[in-house]
Amino acid sequence: MVPAYSLTFISPSEAEKFLKENPNAIRLNRENTTKTDGVNRALDAYQLNWTLGTRITNDALRYETVSELMYFGAPSEPKLDVQYAKEGTAVTNVVIAVVQSTTDASCYLTSGGLGKNNIAFTIIGYDTWFWKWDVKVYALTL
Repeated sequence: MVPAYSLTFISPSEAEKFLKENPNAIRLNRENTTKTDGVNRALDAYQLNWTLGTRITNDALRYETVSELMYFGAPSEPKLDVQYAKEGTAVTNVVIAVVQSTTDASCYLTSGGLGKNNIAFTIIGYDTWFWKWDVKVYALTL
């Protein structure tokens, strides 16, 4: 597997189905939510942040995916799946930031993890009019 991501749109019932299909998924605690401005005068914007692990000496940014701000015609549930895998590396830190019109979102670790050469996670935004993400994966070369 190489670094990759996929974006889909789901219904609330499909979000429940995702959890049933991934019973071992670990829900990550959101660190903070910051109200931002400048996205849309009619809608509030919030930056939601999750971090897994911490930066350590000699690790480096191994993968990043950043999106442009996407506007939807109605409140939507975007779902972003991100996978990173590379032999000879060990994941040390994952930093996730999402900007959306609501504060309701979840992030789940679905496989791999810290200290391993792979990690996969899913981010789901709920009832948002727009969405943008920035995901960084840091790893050591072994």
